Formats: sequence, structure tokens, C-alpha cells
Amino acid sequence: MQDIAQHTRVDPNGRIVKYNNFIKRVLTTPKSSDSLKEWNLTLSNALITINGRVLPQENLNGDNHKYPAGHNNDWTAQLRSLPMYKNIVGIQCWAIVTPHMCSSNVGKFTNTLISVADNLGFKLPKPRMLVLVITIINAIIILLKYKICYV
Repeated sequence: MQDIAQHTRVDPNGRIVKYNNFIKRVLTTPKSSDSLKEWNLTLSNALITINGRVLPQENLNGDNHKYPAGHNNDWTAQLRSLPMYKNIVGIQCWAIVTPHMCSSNVGKFTNTLISVADNLGFKLPKPRMLVLVITIINAIIILLKYKICYV
């Protein structure tokens, strides 16, 4: 996510520089300027200025907490470690169906999910793992019907 953030979270001055570079490239590239002329269009060599207003800082509400967004509007740290609302219904029993060849990765993912849920104040029990040795669809349907209906 941080690799993407380098390109998507650009401060206003950086964004202005990028737009000006784009305008300069469009105006100085013969093919693009010919396309503009063909459609009888012009592109200004400067950005326009618009008066705007600054919105108040947003808050994220959690379990008896308000998390300020800060100037970057990034709640990542708070969402990762502070508790969620307590008025949610807990999960008592859940299952994961996975092919045998993916079972170790699914196990690691499940452990991570349980750990993150615990940090958020959400108790998540270990799931019932249904490991499929046979990946024939009819065999899977029979297995699921048995596991869901009779266990």
C-alpha cells in the first residue's frame, strides 16, 4: 500500500508541478498538438485558479473513541490497533474450505486474521478447516452438505 501511496498521495504543490509538466508535454509534442488543432481545440499553458475552502478535519468514531484523521486523512494506525464497536454480534463458529495444496497459506492467513481481530477487540475463534483432497465438484458438494448439515 505504501508503494501506491507514493504516487497517489501527492501534496498540492507536487500535483501542480505534475499538471504543468503534463500541459507542457501535450503542447510541445507535435502529434498531440496536431490532434488538438484537428479538433479545433486549444489547451492553456497555465492552470486556472479557483477559490476554495478548507473542510474541517474528519473524525472516525470507534468504541468510545474518536480518531482524528490528521492533515493527511490517514486512519491506518488507529484502525489497526484500537478497538471496534462492541455492539457487534460475535462469530461463534465459522469454516474455511480450501484445496489441499493451499492449506498451509490459508492456515497462515487465518492466524493473521485472528491476531488482527484480537487487536481490534473482536474475539474470533479458530475456524473449522475443510481441506479438500479431491477437487471434483460433486465430491465437494457432498462434503459440504455433510459438514454443514450433520456436524
